[in-house]
Amino acid sequence: MFFTTKTFHSQKRGCHAMHYGVSENNMHTLPTSLQRNIFVYYSVAAIYMLSISLPHAILTPLLIQKGLSFADIATIQIAFSIAVALCEIPSGILSDAFSRRTVYLWSKFLIITFFLIVYFAHGLQAMTLAWFIYGVSVAFDSGTIGNEIILRVRDHYDHSGESSAKMVDTLVRLDTRIATICMIISGFLGSFIYQQIGFSLYWFSLLGATICIVIIFICFPAKNIGTIPQGNSASITKIKHVFTEGLRELIDNKNVGIYFCTLATTQIFFQSHFQFWQSFFLEIGMKQHYLGLLYVLFQSVSLVVSFVSMRGILARYKLASILPYVLCTTVFCIVLLLMPVNIYIQIFAYSIFVAIFWVVSNDINAQLRQNLTEKALSTLTSLASMMTRIASIIVLTILSVLLHLLPVHVVIPLMFAIAMITTLASYLYASHKNANC
Repeated sequence: MFFTTKTFHSQKRGCHAMHYGVSENNMHTLPTSLQRNIFVYYSVAAIYMLSISLPHAILTPLLIQKGLSFADIATIQIAFSIAVALCEIPSGILSDAFSRRTVYLWSKFLIITFFLIVYFAHGLQAMTLAWFIYGVSVAFDSGTIGNEIILRVRDHYDHSGESSAKMVDTLVRLDTRIATICMIISGFLGSFIYQQIGFSLYWFSLLGATICIVIIFICFPAKNIGTIPQGNSASITKIKHVFTEGLRELIDNKNVGIYFCTLATTQIFFQSHFQFWQSFFLEIGMKQHYLGLLYVLFQSVSLVVSFVSMRGILARYKLASILPYVLCTTVFCIVLLLMPVNIYIQIFAYSIFVAIFWVVSNDINAQLRQNLTEKALSTLTSLASMMTRIASIIVLTILSVLLHLLPVHVVIPLMFAIAMITTLASYLYASHKNANC
């Protein structure tokens, strides 16, 4: 939902400001119109997440009824990933060049098309097309009205001479909390509704997407990024200019590139977790009917840690002072996952990794949104998303090879260890560069 003229120098100043207390940096200090736009955005984000997550808990049996095998399900996921990777950059450029609201609305029309194809069509080819359209919709959704809200908040604080860092961090973590709560609610309801009405649950998803379109069209005013050029030649020239500016900022600001790499390394954990957590716990002896409760647990962990601000932690403690505790915890949890201990202890150890990586991911996303300039925000947000999508494909390919050689209960802890090492290394390097700015 999911990604200024200030540089990382101002990030450092913002941390100092928070350390001494910036009580004015709260929602009530924002203009009424901006508060209203924030309320509209998060309301629509909640409705959309409820809509898109409704079939998630029963997606595999649903696709099997559509005539797909497990191999076919992997195929449509590849189509989804390819679509996201191909369309992330164009969608970001279009958002920066024209209107973020317009690109957002396009994404919702595409998701409606996806719902209709899934409901009416059958077979691998139709589902592959549907999931490709779904990927395009996800790409178009990233870097749109969410970034518009961030930019307006930053503009407000820039004009008042205050730091917007704390508010941006709060808004990004609120985004995560809303998404997680809606996924928990919608996943539970979807599994029940599917038993009653089958594929017709997609009509509820379609209704939710339609409501999002209506609310944004009526209640969320468009901000003109610039005058849309007349004629194809002028439009292409402007798009090229926006893309060039985005690349120039990426090259000039080395820290942004480092944070991009950190986001990519987190995919080693997230793809291992998202795709194989069920396989891991089934192999170590968990009963299948407990997987739903485990899903709620992991979503709840991500919800709880969305209230944790890495920015606030580092304002109180030096990163070097907490690093030994993180490393010791990592080693301890890896050993627990590999050993034949009580399954509840392994669930606890697994949850520790879920918590750590969500904290890191939330912090990196907040810092990117805080420090990218307005003219390139959506372009570079989309570039970051594309890089993580490519990293995801690479990680899944490595996992498929490893799982032919080793059992899943060994592969997953191994990938977690690699993810922790690479992510900590890039995160430490980025923090060191940022502290020396």
